[in-house]
Amino acid sequence: MAGKAGGHVREYNFKELETLLKTNGFRILDRTYADMAYARKIKLLEKIFPMTFAEKIVIRAQKD
Repeated sequence: MAGKAGGHVREYNFKELETLLKTNGFRILDRTYADMAYARKIKLLEKIFPMTFAEKIVIRAQKD
């Protein structure tokens, strides 16, 4: 998983965060980028590369 060693801040991409949520009984309802004017272009890049090209990602999930 991505992220920096040490400290309490953890960096995730969509795949990592969705895996963590699903493992803990959540169902993913929606996912998007927050405050990103170029979000459509980013979504295309994210399909090619596993990393997240945004500072803020938003995942809406529901506990099953």
